[in-house]
Amino acid sequence: MLLPIFAILSIFTKNRELLKKIFAIFVWFIIPFLIYASFYAGSVTYGVDNRFMLSCTVPLILLASIGVSNVYNLLSKKTKILALSVVAILLFAYLYFFKELLPYVIVDPMQIWEAHDARVYVFDFVLKRYSEIPKDCYFVSFVPGLFRTLGRNGIYADNFPYLYNSGELKGKFLIFDYGYWCIVPPFHDSTCKMILEKYRTQMITNLTLEDGRTLAFYYILNSSTE
Repeated sequence: MLLPIFAILSIFTKNRELLKKIFAIFVWFIIPFLIYASFYAGSVTYGVDNRFMLSCTVPLILLASIGVSNVYNLLSKKTKILALSVVAILLFAYLYFFKELLPYVIVDPMQIWEAHDARVYVFDFVLKRYSEIPKDCYFVSFVPGLFRTLGRNGIYADNFPYLYNSGELKGKFLIFDYGYWCIVPPFHDSTCKMILEKYRTQMITNLTLEDGRTLAFYYILNSSTE
């Protein structure tokens, strides 16, 4: 709450050079703020997706620090010493209580209902099952970056038909990742359905969720390695 207030106070300065910098920082803040607040994932009230607003935090803190400096410069010497003492006490109290309360406020990510299935897909399926797949395989997935992070090859699912038809995947060991994005719209009824219907596949491993939906790795038998 105090950050926006002090950020606004940052404009009350007579230093023109500083005002130019304040304007630049404000532009840095307002562009991503308007982008995410306007339309991204249902606006800033859309649960865990407010993490994208973190990009606005740095410029907001910079503006607030200038605002604090403006207020501080208006104080008398005695008041400055008193203000610094109060800030030091509050900071110490905050750090102390933060340390003491941290064990009680930490929540296991798997206990958070929002995006729960996506976390199950990553932690209970991919991270526990990917090691069962040969290291030289190519994962056809909507999150190829996840597999690249794990040291495996990844292909974006929407690009797969083109790459396959062009012959670029000839001789490759192909695994279709029927993961989280394949059990929710729109990919469940489009790309994922098309891959399972167009190519001969064989399930290698799977995990059934509480609601009956299934995550799975499929070996694509149409590849030239069969």
